[in-house]
Amino acid sequence: MKDERQQRVRLQSGIISVVSAALIVFVVAWLINTAVTGRKYGLTLLTAKKAETSASQSETGKKKSSKKKKDSSAVTDTESKADSLPEQVIPSDSSDPSSQAAVYEGAAMKDDFSDACFIGDSRTVGLELNSDKAKADFYASQGLNISSALTDQVVTLDNGNMGTVIEGAAQKPYSRIFIMFGINELGWPSPETFVADYVDLITQVKAVQPDAQIYIQSVLPVSAAAVNENEVFTNDNIDSFNENFVKQVAAQTGTTYLDINSYFKDASGMLPEDAAADGIHFTRDYCLKWIDLLAYLVPTGENV
Repeated sequence: MKDERQQRVRLQSGIISVVSAALIVFVVAWLINTAVTGRKYGLTLLTAKKAETSASQSETGKKKSSKKKKDSSAVTDTESKADSLPEQVIPSDSSDPSSQAAVYEGAAMKDDFSDACFIGDSRTVGLELNSDKAKADFYASQGLNISSALTDQVVTLDNGNMGTVIEGAAQKPYSRIFIMFGINELGWPSPETFVADYVDLITQVKAVQPDAQIYIQSVLPVSAAAVNENEVFTNDNIDSFNENFVKQVAAQTGTTYLDINSYFKDASGMLPEDAAADGIHFTRDYCLKWIDLLAYLVPTGENV
């Protein structure tokens, strides 16, 4: 009986040792996976992707350099468009936005945007509510357009009073200022008014933030739900508006144009259905993608 008890004890001890070892292996593997993949929704490691991107860009640069030596007068159509507006950020491959996701997702994990403020309409309000950037300042309001932004007191200032977005932006120094307007102005009969008021807004922002880098974001795309609700909200209209008017504002004011629109289009050229319940305002997941993209395109402390 004593030998049997000893055998059972040794067997139990062996089982416990095996289970403990397996648990330790699982925990270590989980910790390594979490450290590598980043957020719980499956983001890839940015540094590795940046290294791949840099290598690819380096190789592309070598090929372009070789081509220029053979024919210094040869310039591609894409290069001509990029040169026409020097102050802009253009996606590396706007024909396949989905391929860019693995590059920019996760970039905001190391950027708290404490040096930045955001100015805009209800889409920017959504970014404030869902981007997890409590140290950033947002001067935005639902229904705000470029004209009312110049006059309406829609933001709460640090002293508790209400003020305009310009008064909000004037409260402390910023390094980066991100601005987006245009979705509420798509149906305006005079887009020239949009341009004039936008230039006025940028001029006033520069006056109160002379040392800040100002980034004008392209109007984001919409899904079929928005198109079905209002025929004005089409991606063709948005693309034309960005190309002819938003870019014009950036060129006239010498500010940086961020072409973020194409990053959020699916293969059909639309915003994916799961990106916005109403077809316009981004869900939390897509707001996180949006803030990731801004952190990737405009890293803190760096200029484009």
